[in-house]
Amino acid sequence: MKKTLLAIALATTGFAALSTSSFAADAAYNGGYFINGGVGRTEVNKSPFDTNDTGYTLNGGYRWGLFGVEVGYTDLGSYKQNVTVGTTPLSLKAKVHGPTVGGNVHIPVGDNFYVSGRAGVYHFDGNAQLGGLDSIGNAVIVRTSTDGYKPYGGVGVGYDFSSNVSLGVNYDYYSAKKSDFDLSSKMLSVNAEYRF
Repeated sequence: MKKTLLAIALATTGFAALSTSSFAADAAYNGGYFINGGVGRTEVNKSPFDTNDTGYTLNGGYRWGLFGVEVGYTDLGSYKQNVTVGTTPLSLKAKVHGPTVGGNVHIPVGDNFYVSGRAGVYHFDGNAQLGGLDSIGNAVIVRTSTDGYKPYGGVGVGYDFSSNVSLGVNYDYYSAKKSDFDLSSKMLSVNAEYRF
């Protein structure tokens, strides 16, 4: 997945190298409504999980020049991990998702390139299930769920194809911890934005 994202970033960079200064002038953006979305690799490294999956984000909002506000939804995917409790091998599955609200910035850098940042509050909804068979063949299923408000934040780089359309790569971190439940995750994604 990292190689795929790198290839997309390089392709975007190569396209930008072919742009002209007049095209760069077309990318000027004065603010307004926007929608954006991304898909990419999510990763959790919190015991007992050390695994990854595919997640996605969808956001909408309004930007005044460089700075804006956003509301959205983030699904960090489904994590699966094989664990051993005593001598019993079990399968652990977990999922975390929920709405977000925060602020963002989209700053032009050079001819059509941009850097971006975002931060806010993630209302995560997480659940986990531990299942398998014990030593005498009885089914073992334990479920737990929790939710909470935690921060999220990230940075990105990309290319403005026009004043309305951009494509970039983002790195975000979503905190999702409450008591012993911790599915705080990193996400590396390809993102597209359309500005009205």
